[in-house]
Amino acid sequence: MVNEENISNVKNFILSSDDNKIKYIISNIKSADAQYLLKNFTLSEQVYLLTLFKNPSKVFVEFNIEEQKQLLALMEDKYIASLLEDMNTDDRTYIFERLDSILSKKLFNLLKDSDKETLSHLLAYPEHSIGRLMTTDYITINDNITVERALNKIKQDGNDSEMFSIVYVVEKDNTLKAIVTFRTLFFLPKNKKISSIMNKHVVSAKAFDDEDTATTLIKKYNLTALPVVDAQNKMLGIVTVDDIMDIASEEHTENYHRLAGITHTDNEYNENIKYARVGFLYKKRIPWLITLVFVNIFSASIMGFFQSTINKYIILIAYIPILIGSAGNAGSQSSIIIIRSLATGYINTSDWLRMFFKEIIVSLFLGITMALSVSLIGLYKGNIIISIVVGFSMVFVVIFGSMIGFSLPFIFKKINIDPAISSTPLITSLCDIVGISLYFSIARIVLTYFNP
Repeated sequence: MVNEENISNVKNFILSSDDNKIKYIISNIKSADAQYLLKNFTLSEQVYLLTLFKNPSKVFVEFNIEEQKQLLALMEDKYIASLLEDMNTDDRTYIFERLDSILSKKLFNLLKDSDKETLSHLLAYPEHSIGRLMTTDYITINDNITVERALNKIKQDGNDSEMFSIVYVVEKDNTLKAIVTFRTLFFLPKNKKISSIMNKHVVSAKAFDDEDTATTLIKKYNLTALPVVDAQNKMLGIVTVDDIMDIASEEHTENYHRLAGITHTDNEYNENIKYARVGFLYKKRIPWLITLVFVNIFSASIMGFFQSTINKYIILIAYIPILIGSAGNAGSQSSIIIIRSLATGYINTSDWLRMFFKEIIVSLFLGITMALSVSLIGLYKGNIIISIVVGFSMVFVVIFGSMIGFSLPFIFKKINIDPAISSTPLITSLCDIVGISLYFSIARIVLTYFNP
């Protein structure tokens, strides 16, 4: 962990140019914590300190893309080339796919020919596909060798591999055949053949599959790494659990932003709010808020349409917040449940009809329960007819609010739009419109026949 003493000591040693003492301090800091340490220094000092880390590439990838661009601008080409060469292939791909074309071209020319070929191959896969996530740094063996030879292969190639705890057994044409763990190899006799101990039940994914597939498989089968193959089952790479955790974190942040009606563009998800500019935060939040202002104009127009009823029964105004709030809350609940279920794969769009009838029944019971509660307020006020109006309105607004929240994610999913865009502000605004329309329509009908 990084503490204030570490930061203070490093600052003092920078002034005295004591690299050895700086190296001693940072040698005990993990790569994930190093970013926090470096953010307490100027950009030029950050570049200088990076050169003193044992594995600077591992520290560099902890920064978000905007911070990486700033650091790259101050680095010499020779050092950048060394930094990129030491990176895992998946980390290198992750950076290049987020760079602008000018900087990307410059850095690409600094790579070795073999790294250029690998990077071009990975970037050729569609965005958000498993192919973009995978690394080509893994260990393969044949099934006709002994445990001793397999261990020697791990010792030889393990340092350049992102994952050596799992070894992949392939045929001569690189077709994936089985897996074997380092733990298994370590405890078995050295003369035992791999063919007799390998696990043929291998879970794999295709390179063109969506990255969500990798997340689902790793979670379902509790994997530390997922092999990636082509249509002929030939080994292409692996996706490790740490990459999936990064993707899941980005998606969760993205979904939370969308649920709150906050806009986004690529590469913003690592933005730390502590360091974010006011203008950046403003631009993320204003589009939906402005849009919803115009949506809510409909609510005001509807109330204007029922102005005569409102003037005659001014008490109706008192129940508006309760009713439209309940509709919005019910809609938001339904929406979040469906969005989460669609995201995890528990349901898909073909389940819409089955879920629709279930949601109607649930929302009916919810509406009746809430109607009984709100009707007691009307009775307490001594106005039975208004109590009836509010009670019936509550049932209908909760049902319709739930249907709005339930249906929007399915609709967006069907037309290939992220269901999370059916955000809470959008749902509550639509529920306001529907809720006010239903409330005053029921009030007009009931109060026409029963004049309290």
